[in-house]
Amino acid sequence: MENLFTSEQFTMTTNNLETTNASSGYQTVSNEDFKVQYDELLAPNAAEISGVRHETVDNATAGMPSQEETENLPPSALLQKKHAVENHSKEKPTSKRNTSQKPAVDVHSEAAFPTLSPKVNNKPKAPSWVRKAAGVGSSGNDDAASSANSPTSSSRTASTSKETDYMTDTLILGPDQQISRLSFTGKPNSVADIVRTIMLQTSTRINVSTASKTKNTTFLIQGKVAAVKAAHRQIIKSIGRRNTITVPCPVFVVGAVIGTNGQNLKTIMDRTGTRIQIPKRNSSAADDNETSAKNEKSSLTSPTSLDELEPQYDLTSVTIEGDFEGVELAKKEIESIINERTSHTTIRINTIPTDMYNLLRGADGSNIAEYEQDKDLKVQIPYAYSDNNLPVNPIVLSGEKSCVRECALFLQGKAEELARTTIPTMIPVPRRQHRFINGEKSAGIQDILRSTGCSVILPPINSESDIVSVRGPAMNISDGIKMTMERANSTIIDAVNISNIFTSLKDPFSHANLLARFFIRSKFLSQYENALKVQFHLPKREELQELTNKSVIVEISSKDGENVRNARAALIKIIEQFPPYKFHNVEIDPLLQRYVIGSKGKNLQKLRADHNVELLIGDNGEDDSNVILCFTGSSDEKLPEQIQEELAALGERIKSSADASAKIVSETFQVPSVYHKHIVGPKGTTLKAILGNSEENVVVQLGKVSYRSDSTDDDVYVRGFSNDVQRVMNEIKQLVKDAKNHEILHSYVAEFDFPSQYSKNIIGKNGSNVSTLREDFGVQINVEEGHVRIQGIKKNVEETKSRIEAQVQALMDDTIIRVNIPNEFHRQLIGASGKYVKRLEEKFSVRVRFPREDDLGTSGGEATKPSSVDEIVIRGSKKAVASAKQELVELYEYEKSIAYSEVIEIPSKAASRVVGRSGATVEKIRAQYDVKIDIGDEKSEGTISVSVRGSKENVQSAIKEIKAISDEIKNQVEKVVKIDREYHRFLIGPSGSSLQEIIKECGGTTDKAETARLVSFSNGNTDEDRNSVVLRGNKQLVEALESRFLQIVEELKSQVEKTVDVPQRSISSIIGRMGSSRRDIEKKTSTSLTIPNVLDPEQLVKITIIGSNENCDKAIQMIQEKVASQYTETLEVSNVLCERLTNGPIIRRLRTDLKVFVDVPSVSKQLEGSEIVLEDNEEDAYPWKLVTKQKNTDNKATLTIRGHKENVEKAISSLEKNLKQLEEECTGYLSVPPSLHRHIIGAGGSAINKIRKAAQVKIDVPRTPGVDIIVIQGSHSGAAKAKDLIIERLSESQD
Repeated sequence: MENLFTSEQFTMTTNNLETTNASSGYQTVSNEDFKVQYDELLAPNAAEISGVRHETVDNATAGMPSQEETENLPPSALLQKKHAVENHSKEKPTSKRNTSQKPAVDVHSEAAFPTLSPKVNNKPKAPSWVRKAAGVGSSGNDDAASSANSPTSSSRTASTSKETDYMTDTLILGPDQQISRLSFTGKPNSVADIVRTIMLQTSTRINVSTASKTKNTTFLIQGKVAAVKAAHRQIIKSIGRRNTITVPCPVFVVGAVIGTNGQNLKTIMDRTGTRIQIPKRNSSAADDNETSAKNEKSSLTSPTSLDELEPQYDLTSVTIEGDFEGVELAKKEIESIINERTSHTTIRINTIPTDMYNLLRGADGSNIAEYEQDKDLKVQIPYAYSDNNLPVNPIVLSGEKSCVRECALFLQGKAEELARTTIPTMIPVPRRQHRFINGEKSAGIQDILRSTGCSVILPPINSESDIVSVRGPAMNISDGIKMTMERANSTIIDAVNISNIFTSLKDPFSHANLLARFFIRSKFLSQYENALKVQFHLPKREELQELTNKSVIVEISSKDGENVRNARAALIKIIEQFPPYKFHNVEIDPLLQRYVIGSKGKNLQKLRADHNVELLIGDNGEDDSNVILCFTGSSDEKLPEQIQEELAALGERIKSSADASAKIVSETFQVPSVYHKHIVGPKGTTLKAILGNSEENVVVQLGKVSYRSDSTDDDVYVRGFSNDVQRVMNEIKQLVKDAKNHEILHSYVAEFDFPSQYSKNIIGKNGSNVSTLREDFGVQINVEEGHVRIQGIKKNVEETKSRIEAQVQALMDDTIIRVNIPNEFHRQLIGASGKYVKRLEEKFSVRVRFPREDDLGTSGGEATKPSSVDEIVIRGSKKAVASAKQELVELYEYEKSIAYSEVIEIPSKAASRVVGRSGATVEKIRAQYDVKIDIGDEKSEGTISVSVRGSKENVQSAIKEIKAISDEIKNQVEKVVKIDREYHRFLIGPSGSSLQEIIKECGGTTDKAETARLVSFSNGNTDEDRNSVVLRGNKQLVEALESRFLQIVEELKSQVEKTVDVPQRSISSIIGRMGSSRRDIEKKTSTSLTIPNVLDPEQLVKITIIGSNENCDKAIQMIQEKVASQYTETLEVSNVLCERLTNGPIIRRLRTDLKVFVDVPSVSKQLEGSEIVLEDNEEDAYPWKLVTKQKNTDNKATLTIRGHKENVEKAISSLEKNLKQLEEECTGYLSVPPSLHRHIIGAGGSAINKIRKAAQVKIDVPRTPGVDIIVIQGSHSGAAKAKDLIIERLSESQD
């Protein structure tokens, strides 16, 4: 090994020096003079700074390896061994040391003395944001930079004791990483002094050795963790070679690198021990010129690769000087800041053909939504267009850089795929039909794309091309063209040239142009569109302003050709109603035209109402002073000259009125040009807001203008109506004053520090917290590592500061505690779907984390990760965490108190019965006994385990019920009964009713699910299978069912077949509603009925009955009773009486009392006949009038009465009696003073009810005050009798 120092011998003497601080945990020699000779340092394989520590013979030789073991030791270990032996040989035999002292270092430790094999490091790649950078490179010290990555670069390994905070660090420096050896010679800057100083400053122990072959120097540093790290940095700073590198940095990121008042830059330099220089912007003018020239050149050509699409930042060079390790650390920190600020980007893709855009977008932009889904990405794909003369409108992608790049690659690949798999087609379509292809808001094009996958591209509106492009898959292109032509031809179009109608005029185009403008402005033709069922399409204003255009075309469209022809004729008539003499021009200053219009168009409405005149104002732009008057009234009563004179006079009055309404003035005042930007505002918004409703009447010019020679840079020129000019001037002056005050008002600054570990919490995700504070309080906030600077209005700044401090306080109050609860109780503490733990978190505003499987397989990680399967972590404020812990422990204690559990084994085939359909059975047991039940794998063979947990009493009850189900399954048998398939339907019955009755009869349940499990009717392929019935269940029930089935089959085999003839009209009563009557007969008689479908009402229907002889007779008897109940008779009555019967209670009474049904035909409302007066005694004390209605008996209606014969006859007798009463019905009107009505009614209506019953009439006593007429309805004799009884009652009451 080479001599590390000079060839001279030197001696180091330390008096009363403890070389390693007592706090470091090492026992050292103190209060003793000793001398260390460095003669052996010059010999091969020896290089150590021995002034660090001396060991005794025992300590130095203790644990030394044997000769065989030393052969494989690394050079550094051999060096340690040699020094230990040599130091022992130099010690006096009488020297005494503490034999219990720990050895200085374990020479067998590979961590402490790693093999000094060279390492090969890959050269780091340049960051993505400098891939295309130009003019920025490394400094001249490239060799130094490259040495950091050479095979002899520094290596560092460390081992730390878990029991203490001590560690051992191994630092290896290659020869090209150290300062020139000449600088190590002499004093006081020798390596010994440097290492001694570092040991004293950091309270560490350092051993040094140099390998002879590789020339690598190894520093073994031991001590406390913080001290070892400090010593490591000081060694590199004092002995390591100094490097200078440059880091390319985007100009806009420089501010973030420097930080507020240089705080970031200072922190990086202090932490890494480097010196960082950032040039000023104007110091790299040559680089800027070169970069701008390159950017200008690149802007003239389209990018050919994805890299060229990414934004090209203006770069500057950041120079870093210092030791090689500090330089690398500073470089990483700066690049971290750069990457953070350049993580988002925006690129524009203009290499994709524009005719692909619609296919990439998808119908209604559906593909864009897929591109953006769950990504920090915004995709903007313009609509396709086919004009090559227009500039390319690129696709814009913005968002997170990786997402943008991924999407760009996908779109380019997709475009290439579409270029291969789709074909373009050009079809000529007249321009006037393009609108029908496009549809409203491009709905037609989107519909074609959605249906056929073909993109339709229309030429621009201002283009003269008729070519429509269709692009799509080869298989679908014909469908796309077909749909396009269908939409184009779906509407019939005709055109009318207005100029041709006025060919007799000198300049027909001018008048046609004027008339078209009038139609456009007034929407005059819209009123005719609905009536004519067409649409009128007027030319655009741009077309009317073209001087080369000598025709004015109005298009008519409709889906019906006849409508188009009618509309054409109507349009010509309308146009002919507007000859030139109905128009008049008048010149009015554009600034005065607002007065012509009036507030909310009031003046225009008055002209329209009073004079039938429409005005065209400013039709050719804001500077158009031409105002056109159009007479829309009828010209039949007036001559053309008279209309012209009236329009001219009206125009003069309008102009004079406008001139008198306002005075135009101009004003100029001075405002420093630096405040002009405040007057204009972002994109002119402030000035627009100042002008307000006066925008069209006031002109504002800022600064010097060429056509005003006396103007200056500070001029503000305002011209317009006097009132508006004065208002605008005042607002501008106030705005400038506010801007000056704002600069003073927002100059308050507050700065304060906070623990740097909370920086990310203060900033929030993607800066959300800081952005919210900025928006809420209108302040500027800069947050650096542990430092906040706020600028703005004082009150807002103070409030923002208090908000941040409160947040920091809450973060500092954040507490994490760990609670150990046996894992077996965790599921109960979490609850179903986490409901208990969620409730706990919401109640105390804490976070509770239970251990997961992935938490146990990894070490380290986040602070809230549980360290064992029983550990629960609670995080939140101190008070909330303590309360949450208390409640969690209380819940655990409760769960532990009910933690009795039992496990039973049940047959695997019984598991499905225990669980039940959709878990219904097991859930019922759980709810009934308040227990938790866990059932093993149902698919396992043999037996499965069932665990029941809860209170002891409930667990035992639940287990008892589960065992009952299990025992039932154990006792189940399966038996196959041979029954011919023809009898199966008799056993099953309608909707399974017969089967359920049989099971119920044998002692089984009628539950449909149980029935399906108990009895299965086979549908096999063979006759034997099809004639089988499988019974599964309790042995006793299965045997009972078998016996009953065979009994029924025997009965069926002995059945007879009988028939009965029934009139067709009675079939419905035998079948009944939804077959209810038929099922009732079959059920009661145990027979089967077959009823053929016969439509002829006169024909007899033969019903077949199958069953036992006795049951067939019972069924025939029931059918005959049904037929007998259908005896029918008819009765003819007049329509008037039929209507009265329908509205009365008689028919309902017959149905209830006699069980007969009366079918009343529908008759129209009958007009009542004339009134016949039977009695009229107006002279009596109580005037009396009796009348009846003349009955119209010409129109007859037939009533049909159905039921048993005797009941039908009784019903007809009752109907005839009622009809006779209705024919004789009269109405009497008795006039009695209202004051006497109470005597007629009596207490509780007793008197009047008595009269009604005696006379068999209806009496209506009015309750309305002032009405004296009492109405009596009934027969002639009954009404007369009722009148007499009422008068008699009144006489008695008066006596």
